[in-house]
Amino acid sequence: MRRSASVPRGWVGALLAALVAALAAGCSSPPARTPNAAHEAALSLNQRAARALQRGDSVQALALYEQALTAADSVEDFDTGGATLLNLAAVQARLGQTSQAHQRVDRILRSRSRYAGALQAQAAARKALLYLDAPDLTAALQWADKAEADCAAPCALSAALTDVRAHVALERGDAAAAAALAVRASAQAEAAQPSAEQA
Repeated sequence: MRRSASVPRGWVGALLAALVAALAAGCSSPPARTPNAAHEAALSLNQRAARALQRGDSVQALALYEQALTAADSVEDFDTGGATLLNLAAVQARLGQTSQAHQRVDRILRSRSRYAGALQAQAAARKALLYLDAPDLTAALQWADKAEADCAAPCALSAALTDVRAHVALERGDAAAAAALAVRASAQAEAAQPSAEQA
């Protein structure tokens, strides 16, 4: 990501790492569903892809997520397919394949009847990250607002979205607002932790 020389890189790096991790936690695991062979294959491939990503092998992760999406699509398993599309977008963004990442997210956003509920909020949040990385700060804020609007209360993405806003403020040279937003994001993350542990 391009940044001005005045931006403290260490603080920004920690901020972005936190928000990417928060979004990954929210969208990498598809919900449970009545098992069948294709569904089980999609879940297994997603798990293998996640392990490849942990090893730093983005290319292998991309190939496995593609196979997982094919398996999910074959039985119209939209929950698993939507989660896999979000994972593909994240990996492709990491590989610098920005237009392909947008296409993955747009597939979810265009089909609210298939990819409903939390997937819409997660897709909008991923869109905000893609624009933040562009950087197109205005679009990043617009998509963060859309993600917040689509996110059912209590919103699991609140801390990540506040981090997006903090980063935008920092990029625009408003360090005071960025710091205040970062403090709010930290408080939101702490408040959400007990719920995540119970789940």
